[in-house]
Amino acid sequence: MCETGEQWFALLAKEQRDVLFARASRRNVKAGTLVVRGGAAADELYVVISGKLRSADFRRAARAVTFETLGPDQVFGEIALFAGGTRSADIEAEEDCELLVLRRPEVLLAMRQEPEIATALLQAMAETIVRLREAREASEDVAPAGAASGARHRSLEE
Repeated sequence: MCETGEQWFALLAKEQRDVLFARASRRNVKAGTLVVRGGAAADELYVVISGKLRSADFRRAARAVTFETLGPDQVFGEIALFAGGTRSADIEAEEDCELLVLRRPEVLLAMRQEPEIATALLQAMAETIVRLREAREASEDVAPAGAASGARHRSLEE
């Protein structure tokens, strides 16, 4: 299961959380919207405020392979926060959602200004990597790689 925002930021003092969240923005998305596309450029972390999403791979199989369901106070996009690069999975809104969005440049600035933020977030990131690897390995037993998907989604950019 995904860490909650409370768990992911648990090692931060309230003042440190306030520093991070002051740099965040809120984003509302409609059900059916593809919030994150696997393989796309990545530089944001999301905290689910309300609604329900699913982490899946819509590209690998005739039917999407769902890795996990995400709900209020859960976090996704953690890897992108530190690594940049590309997204490892698709994230689709199953319900209308409100998200808190932390962008990489603002978080890195906060980490430089307050090293305790860096230490806490790196520990949370290590725990997340283990959880995501286990979820990915479990999903590899479900669907064959390379199968095409006909699923269509609204893009967040629309």
